[in-house]
Amino acid sequence: MHTCRTFFLAALGFITLYAAPTRAQDSDNVPKVNSDAKRVAIVPLGNKDGTDGAREKSMTALRTLLENQNYRVVEGDTVKKAYEEATGETPGVKDKLLTLRDKDLLAVGRTLKVDFVIAANLRWHTKSIYVFPTLRTKADCTVDALVVDVAKAEVVIEKTNIQRNSENKNAAAGVIAVLGGLGYGAISGGPKTPPQTVSAVNALYVALEEFVGTKKGPHKINEDKKPAKIAKQGKTNAKSEDK
Repeated sequence: MHTCRTFFLAALGFITLYAAPTRAQDSDNVPKVNSDAKRVAIVPLGNKDGTDGAREKSMTALRTLLENQNYRVVEGDTVKKAYEEATGETPGVKDKLLTLRDKDLLAVGRTLKVDFVIAANLRWHTKSIYVFPTLRTKADCTVDALVVDVAKAEVVIEKTNIQRNSENKNAAAGVIAVLGGLGYGAISGGPKTPPQTVSAVNALYVALEEFVGTKKGPHKINEDKKPAKIAKQGKTNAKSEDK
């Protein structure tokens, strides 16, 4: 089972990252976001040892994960300029990590008049591994992430050293969905780009799960609702996958 899922993720990564249509061409796959949704600014990602394709596709995946949760995403030159003014640093430069400071993100958020600001560093380690009968490229990605609530002047997420790899067998359904529908055409970067992207999206999802995961907020208790019947587990039930 584990071997099949690993093969599926690897194949999905290669198919998605090299054969998918462009986002502009595939407008039906663009998430529909409400006009009154919360606005989230994403600072161009800090990075180390990643390909151009992996960095770009990781940013695309993060945007899609947020839009799938009905956030309006602000990114690009506007955010880059606001970050430069707040810190004196240029974000998104190849092989340059961000200095993650909450007060800087707060300043960016106030300048852009958004609800939240997200900044993250992605550090990759990539190597070739032998899987019979050939070599395969494996990537590990370590993520540090910081999210600031601008109105409350609070840090809502602060995660460090969240590590996932391109071989993870228990990827969340949201990650698999995004990898299957990134909607970008081929980007140069060689064989490293697909596994680096898979590992980065996995790690970003875990680090920012409060934002990009399935939300279960407050809800009314239905006192008249009958409790659901729980099926008895038989001796033949399969063991669950290791997490």
